[in-house]
Amino acid sequence: MGIPSSVRLRVAVCCAVVSAPLVVAPVAFADAEPLQPVTWGDRVAVADALAGSKDLASLLAGRAYTVADVTGWYTVRDHVKFGAVATARLGVASAIEGTFPIVDYDAYERTSPAYRTTRHDLAAIDVTELRIFVDLAGARVVGIEPTGPEAQVTRGADTLRRPQQSEDRPAMKPPFAAQPARPTGSTAYGLMNIPHDGGGGIHAIYFNGNRQFYNWDFNGQNTGNPDWPVTLLFTNNANVNHVKDGPLGGKYDQGASCASPMNMPVGPNFNAMIWDEDSGKKTTCCPVTGGATHFRVYADHNDSPHRLYTPDLGYYVPATSHRDVRECGSGTEHGWSEDAEWEIGTDSWNVGWAVYRNSRALDNSVVTSWIGSYYYQNNGWATEVIVW
Repeated sequence: MGIPSSVRLRVAVCCAVVSAPLVVAPVAFADAEPLQPVTWGDRVAVADALAGSKDLASLLAGRAYTVADVTGWYTVRDHVKFGAVATARLGVASAIEGTFPIVDYDAYERTSPAYRTTRHDLAAIDVTELRIFVDLAGARVVGIEPTGPEAQVTRGADTLRRPQQSEDRPAMKPPFAAQPARPTGSTAYGLMNIPHDGGGGIHAIYFNGNRQFYNWDFNGQNTGNPDWPVTLLFTNNANVNHVKDGPLGGKYDQGASCASPMNMPVGPNFNAMIWDEDSGKKTTCCPVTGGATHFRVYADHNDSPHRLYTPDLGYYVPATSHRDVRECGSGTEHGWSEDAEWEIGTDSWNVGWAVYRNSRALDNSVVTSWIGSYYYQNNGWATEVIVW
């Protein structure tokens, strides 16, 4: 299923346990160098960094935790391993208040190192995990983020309480107002250097001998500049407007004014493919704290309604998914395609559609890893959502 082979290792360190996959070196995508796997020495450095971090000790305040995962942290352009990212799992959901070191990573890598650490007074509730960034040079903790499925994060110590519905979306900057233009070519936020997991890579998907869509979407009309993998197929009686603005629209209610468009070639007929563009829908417009789940949907825009067709799937549309974290705040991150796929699948089930997880192989798996501020994660199997 495109998942790299691994073996679990455990090492006792003080009051924590380090448990991380030893990943076999993956096949690199395009011209990028293969990712260097996380080594035993890296894990020892992570353990030393966590044990010696005053920030971590202050924030945990004696709480027990286990280190459930350690992944590599790599540069965008050359895939040089310079750090590691550890997931510290707490025993119980907790409220944590204090000064957090937050990593801001420069996707253009104009300095060395390409990140800087800023400190923010945060309060968080329902925290079940801490994401800890470690610079392996000197074994230093340089960033700590409170996370978890139900975690809620605010900026003030006086707001340590569960937010009301009207407070779910914090004040935000104008979408994309201060963001530089995304560059083209191999420096485009590392998207040319996605750590591909040894399958067929980026290519068209065929049904009944007919090219239907690509297994990634793209920044511009250029199949050499991928953005996110296709993780969902809405089938049976689906079209773009129904998927985006139908039952899911109650939660995914932020559209083009809050999201940049991406592109995908789709095949409305046997002989040719056309480019379709979509900004998608997301749960929050450019969050300052917390994150937004975002999906984009593609189809033949010359057809009305916009959709594709094959006898195997009926009327259908492919979709990509990811999460945008602190998009208009400090420590912006993007990725988690697999987690976003799971969330959108659950939401589809909750509105009454049938959901078959990991049911369609699309040959677009990646090595789970951090590339700059992007967290790539996809097993190559799409969730099929049967739309009524």
